[in-house]
Amino acid sequence: MSEDEAFIRAIVDSPGDDTPRLVYADWLDDRADPRGPYLRAEREAVETGDIARLRELAAGLDPVWIARVSMPPVGVCVEHVELERRGPTVSRADIAAIESTISASFPPDYVAFLLNYNGGEVPAFPRVQTAEGEITRVFESGWVFASCGQVKRYQLRPDGFDLLSGQGAGHLLPLIEPVESWLTRHVVIGRGPDVIDWMFLGVDGADRGKLHFLDTSTEIEAGVRHAMNKPPRATSLAEFLASLSDPGWLGLVPGNELPPAEIRGGNEIPF
Repeated sequence: MSEDEAFIRAIVDSPGDDTPRLVYADWLDDRADPRGPYLRAEREAVETGDIARLRELAAGLDPVWIARVSMPPVGVCVEHVELERRGPTVSRADIAAIESTISASFPPDYVAFLLNYNGGEVPAFPRVQTAEGEITRVFESGWVFASCGQVKRYQLRPDGFDLLSGQGAGHLLPLIEPVESWLTRHVVIGRGPDVIDWMFLGVDGADRGKLHFLDTSTEIEAGVRHAMNKPPRATSLAEFLASLSDPGWLGLVPGNELPPAEIRGGNEIPF
């Protein structure tokens, strides 16, 4: 691991602690590296909303590096929510190999997210403590992000289930382009807490970087029609991460008032 990477990992692994960020900034300043002034200004700019100044300092810098060290909505260095069950560390070469395999070019903030965390889960339900002392969640489900090796293209079912008949589509939003064409510009990078809504990230054209959630329990065409005609859930992964909130702590709950474990669910991505 290079010194530079070690500094970034220290920032990622110490949410809420400014010390690694300031030590890294000093190290960059000692080398007259223009990333130093950016790193010093980043936290204050995000907290005050002075993003314009931050973008000036970011000019000419590596956008993946910017996303790795910046908090949402500028970057993907999350501190306001827990990111549990992260994947093993990956390199840019690992990510490039996946991009080649699925014929996709990931947006910089998603590359940064994979380098920082390689997937994980942001809980959607609060923690509770049972009378027996067990710490658990009301439901063991959340916003699940795929690890690098799990990112994939959505494959239409060969039996035609994903597509609507002419009569069934009559009341829906217009189909601006073939479903297959829309899907070629998106990859699946995770799912929502209800399991059936999958995250589709744009990787090409005007959709690049945008995030849509599509219901995969029914014909995917219905979701694609909605995505074609309505604004995305977020214009970037960084923006989506900024929209998430910590579900918090519910307190003491008798075990018999919790849903059974089999209903509370597990944490695997259903891919």
